[in-house]
Amino acid sequence: MKEFIEALASGEPTPGGGGAAALVGSLAAALGSMVANLTSGKKKYAQYQKDIDRILEQLEELGIQEGDTVRIYGHVFDYYK
Repeated sequence: MKEFIEALASGEPTPGGGGAAALVGSLAAALGSMVANLTSGKKKYAQYQKDIDRILEQLEELGIQEGDTVRIYGHVFDYYK
């Protein structure tokens, strides 16, 4: 992560805004998935289970699944080595 941030801050044209946006988007989706997974199946939130299931389904359609962020970061970091 440090290498990516340093490269982003450099005077080079890449990585740029697209790479930064993709990283932030992946983090946001991963956090959304985490919250939905932590909430899913809890009695306290049973009235929202349909919404939770829908959100998890939508995140899955985006390709954000458990372990994906680690794999994605690995590809980004390998590229900038």
